[in-house]
Amino acid sequence: MLPIGGFAIAVALVGITSAFKDAPKTNSGVDTYSFEYQPPATDPYSIANVEDTANWVYNEDASGCGGVDKACALLDVPEDFVDASGTPTLKSSINIVAVLTGANAKVASTASTAIDIENQSN
Repeated sequence: MLPIGGFAIAVALVGITSAFKDAPKTNSGVDTYSFEYQPPATDPYSIANVEDTANWVYNEDASGCGGVDKACALLDVPEDFVDASGTPTLKSSINIVAVLTGANAKVASTASTAIDIENQSN
């Protein structure tokens, strides 16, 4: 009976662990995450709102958005800047810096040059 019980446990563990999808990795093997800007209703593209990490939500399938005029997506964010203890969220150490382009803010830089910044056209 012991070998059958061990086999059942092994099958259960494989099923449980395969349910969790690994985060994408960089060439160096570091986990990366993608975030999409979710503008608030009030003053959606202000510098302060774009720089607020609470307005950026994890998007497992983020593919970017292109353009240059409004904040849109941060792709390939290294795990150093992500709290992945539950649904991934950005840490304040990412230090998003936004600038105005016309009436809308866009992301100009972050604390890491490894992050792929994507802004979108108006």
